[in-house]
Amino acid sequence: MYRQEILKIVVTSLILAVLNAVSVPLCYFFAHMNLSDCFLIPGAVYLGAAGLVFVHRAGTFDTFEYQFQNFLRSFQKDYRKSYETANEYHLAMKEKRKSHSFPYVPYLVLGGINLALALVFAFYPVGR
Repeated sequence: MYRQEILKIVVTSLILAVLNAVSVPLCYFFAHMNLSDCFLIPGAVYLGAAGLVFVHRAGTFDTFEYQFQNFLRSFQKDYRKSYETANEYHLAMKEKRKSHSFPYVPYLVLGGINLALALVFAFYPVGR
């Protein structure tokens, strides 16, 4: 189990690093933006995504998801609720989240590095 978590973090880090390595030069050379802006955009996206996933995985929206799924399924001909109450749904999702983790570390580290580079290039701009 521990080995799978490390592998998930490494693979996610590599994917995010490749996306970063592609997006920053494209932003700088083709969109003609400052380097600080080119690092700020992916940094904010990575940290924002990690924050939204954290809020979702805390179970904040479980009641809304339960109601929305029941609403959509109510239009089916043979409709039957999977869970009787929203609390049962919340507890089932909590158990499901325990078995599947989300790798926050790559998003936080690369987001922090990008924001730090954005601050550095904001105060010490690189000329064209």
